[in-house]
Amino acid sequence: MMRSERILDLVLELLRQSENGVPVPEAPPAGTEFSAAEWRAALDGVHRLRLRADPGRASGRSSQRVQSDLERLSLSPEAFGYLLRLRAAGLIDEQAGEQLLQDLLQNEESFVGVEEMREAVMALLLDPTSGPGGPDSSRVH
Repeated sequence: MMRSERILDLVLELLRQSENGVPVPEAPPAGTEFSAAEWRAALDGVHRLRLRADPGRASGRSSQRVQSDLERLSLSPEAFGYLLRLRAAGLIDEQAGEQLLQDLLQNEESFVGVEEMREAVMALLLDPTSGPGGPDSSRVH
């Protein structure tokens, strides 16, 4: 797994812990597989997401994204769940998530699993002006 993917996974885990009331330490716990630099990068990502928190989310309003028939046939539940977690965390906005799904479904000739979704998301996050569908196809926060 690439370093950036590890950090993204750690950001998601730290956000989940924080939302569940679990204190997030400032340094990696003993025995963790993450380096101090990766931990700091993830904490920075969590902090930036909290600063940009959507006021609509704070009010407790939420909506459920339902898969289309094509998405159910083409995406693993884990891949779709991964995308939903990124959207809920504020890493990808609704428009970017929809464009990412559309591009993946058009470009993939086979079933899209979590690894394919992760690769597409990382490409989008590392170069937001050039998502899977080309320049300016998606937006990230």
